[in-house]
Parts: sequence; structure tokens; C-alpha cells
Amino acid sequence: MMWSRHLVLRTRQATTQARHASQLAHVLVKGQGDGPKKTVVIMHGILGNKGNWGTFSRRIVNTFPDWQVLGLDHRGHGDSPSMQPPHHLQACAQDVIDLLASLNITPDVACGHSFGGKVALTYLDACRRENLLVPKDTWVLDALPGCEQTDYATRAQDKTFNSTDFVLPALMEVPLPITSKKGLVQLLEAKGFETGQAQWMTTNLKAISNSPEEYVWKMDLPVIHTLFRAFLTTDCWPILTYLPGDANVHFVRAEYNKFWTNEVVRRFDGVDRVHLHLLEMADHWVHVDNPTGLFALMEQSFKE
Repeated sequence: MMWSRHLVLRTRQATTQARHASQLAHVLVKGQGDGPKKTVVIMHGILGNKGNWGTFSRRIVNTFPDWQVLGLDHRGHGDSPSMQPPHHLQACAQDVIDLLASLNITPDVACGHSFGGKVALTYLDACRRENLLVPKDTWVLDALPGCEQTDYATRAQDKTFNSTDFVLPALMEVPLPITSKKGLVQLLEAKGFETGQAQWMTTNLKAISNSPEEYVWKMDLPVIHTLFRAFLTTDCWPILTYLPGDANVHFVRAEYNKFWTNEVVRRFDGVDRVHLHLLEMADHWVHVDNPTGLFALMEQSFKE
């Protein structure tokens, strides 16, 4: 047992050192075409990671072989470092800019889901401010541009176990090290998680010992909590007023997401080069609930 404690300590020290690195973890999914690749960068949501969009990414490159998909882990998520504070949307956007520069990639399309949608918008605005080439299309998937005082004003009524307000505190209460994936699922189910949701959380575990079986979180929960607050308190509507060049922004609203009130939807009327699309038969997890419908909406960006 003493050996195990020392291993946990050394692993935590190594994890801390790794989290001071300066580049986001990423994966590049390439099509089979022989020529130069066009690129779409996909940004996941809170508590997600670069693997969440793997199936959808392969669908893109299998259909459009001259494209490649860059998936990434935001700071504090997955295999990425926590980076230095402050932790806000502008910092996340700069992380993306730095990663793209290191890879010598200028994306033709940017795409973000939920929290990642606001990062994608902030990235677009940062490109404008820094005179960088901008993606011709930016897709914001089931993220509203406003903040908790406006677009997310009804969030206080969301008392479901699926809400991030419930999930984050529950995860921070999990004692470490975690002694088995099955045990974690059972613990989270006892806290009110749905089975699928609890099983998904095991993708955020990092093994620190095989005998005995022990895990810690790959993600930095305090950083993620700060990022979630930044998501709620940042108003991205002004970004839509100053779109650079001929850039277009496409919002996809999930049919069953109650945050999309009539008032919010009407606010999109007449906003130049901003397009609002309805994805039927989908709740917040758009790429899981209706991947075919989502692909049908987005494929216009890959045909042009």
C-alpha cells in the first residue's frame, strides 16, 4: 500500500509537470485524396475530449477525401495541459491559434459544440483582431451566443442530472485514486448519473497502476469549472456584429433544447451572414442524436 501511495504521488507530480506544457493535444483524421487537404477544426464541449467527434470526423473525410479533420483537447481537458491562467474563452482561442501555427494549418472551416462553439466564435474574432486568415464557415453547434443573464436565463430551472451545474460538483467529490472503472460507474449512478453518462466519464480516466487497479482524472476539474463559468458569463453576440471578410457563421439549434426560446431565435433575424439551422429529432448531443441530419446541414461547407 505504501508503494501505491508513492506511485500516486509520483504520477500526480508527472501530471502536474505535463500540464505546464504549451500545446494542445490533438488528432488529425485525413481523407484518402492525394492532393492538398482542406481542414476543418472541431472543438468539443465541457468535459469532452478530442475522441468525442471521431466517428463524425471519419464520416467527413470518407465522404470528402480531400478534407482532413483536426480534433483537439481544450486546456484542462483530455491529454492537454492546463496551461497558465487566466482561463477564459480568449485564452482557449489563443490555444487554438498557437496549435494551428505549430502545425502550419489554416482551417477552412471551424466547428465547435456547446462550450467549443463559443471558443470557435472567439477564435474567429481573434483572427479578425490579429489579421489572420479566417475560416469561410464557422459552425456553432447547440450553443447560444449570449450569457446567463440573457440567452441562458432559464438555466436556473434546469435541475436535471444532465446539467453541467450538477455534473461538475459531483465529479469533484469523487475520491482519488479511483480503484476501478466499474466502481466509478456505480458511484456516479448512485449520485444520479444515467448509466450511459457515467460510462462516458470513464473515458476521462488515466491509469496510474495496473496492480492494484487505480486511476485519476485526465482532466483538470478546477480549470474546467473556471472555463464553464467563462462560457456562461461571456456574451458573444457582439462578435456577430463584426464578422471579418466574407466569413459566415452557422448556428445549429437542437429541436429539444429548451434554451432556444422564441425570443432568442428572433434575435437572429436580419443578422448579416449569420445563419440559424434547426436540427430535428436532437437534443444537446447533436452528433449522437441525429448525426445524419447534422451532416446534411454541414456538408454544404465541404462542397464549396
